Amino acid sequence: MRQWKVVLMGIFTLCLVFALPVQYVYSEEVTEEETEEPLPDSYYYPIESNEISGWPQGPQIEAAAATVLDMDTGTFLYSKNATSKQYPASITKIMTTLLLIENCNLDDTITFSEIVYDLEEGSSHLGIKPGEEMSLRDAAYGMMLASANDICNGVAEYMAGSISAFADMMNQKAAELGCVNTHFSNPHGLYSEDHYTCAYDMALIAQAAYENPTFREIAGTSEYTIPKTNLTDEERSFLNHHKMLQEGEAFYRDWCRGGKNGYTEDCLNTLVTYAEKDGRRLVSVVLRVNGADKSYSESIQLLDYGFDSFTTQKLDPASSKESLYDIMRLN
Repeated sequence: MRQWKVVLMGIFTLCLVFALPVQYVYSEEVTEEETEEPLPDSYYYPIESNEISGWPQGPQIEAAAATVLDMDTGTFLYSKNATSKQYPASITKIMTTLLLIENCNLDDTITFSEIVYDLEEGSSHLGIKPGEEMSLRDAAYGMMLASANDICNGVAEYMAGSISAFADMMNQKAAELGCVNTHFSNPHGLYSEDHYTCAYDMALIAQAAYENPTFREIAGTSEYTIPKTNLTDEERSFLNHHKMLQEGEAFYRDWCRGGKNGYTEDCLNTLVTYAEKDGRRLVSVVLRVNGADKSYSESIQLLDYGFDSFTTQKLDPASSKESLYDIMRLN
């Protein structure tokens, strides 16, 4: 039986940081303003992974909390303030989309109700009308790529009958995934005091979603068009808001496989990024970053660190003279 190990510049160290309890679119993601705060207090928040003996030192960043997870081994390569309570904004939609994919036939049709109007002014939406019909597949793309909060409300009602009942589904799934500091109260991520998560939990949620091939296809799509509906006599076309996925963008990276960004005034910028390079699959999470561009530059720093500082190898215990305990430097 083969087992995985992570080789860190020739030294294997087991990461136990988290073993302890601890044309139509309006978008909140494109309206944020950046302010001059070169070294906020969050810059000095603890980086737990840097405290591990022999572990490659990760970058100091301004995000209030951040993680990099190796999705194939389950190893957290980087963790900063990782279990602290933070507000996710629109990266919440990763969980909403995952639940939709896991529990529904995406070829089925959803009919939206007045619940599409149950949003705060200025919220990101696709102009969905009560009585409008579309496939659940189109709805999934609208949530992940265009960050459509009106679609999120409709999907929540379609699946669970109400926003609160759908939030219960979200919290149950979070518990199943081993989340330690997460509570969802809505399907879209608009700020609410009782809608929160942490970088560690968002990495677990993002990892679970990425294991689903349908989710991977949706999250990695750069452009999508929802066709005409029974109430809208024009197509809705939109780009994926994740800038690392769009060629021509300053932050474009060919190893990016998608993700989800978010912003509200209360949450600031949040970003989940999937990356694949040299046969390895990583996901990064940054929470509460003051500036959209900074959320991308810091995510790139973290993912470059993850790819450059670690390699992943398969270990066959039967062919090794070392025991698993020897490899882990335990006795």
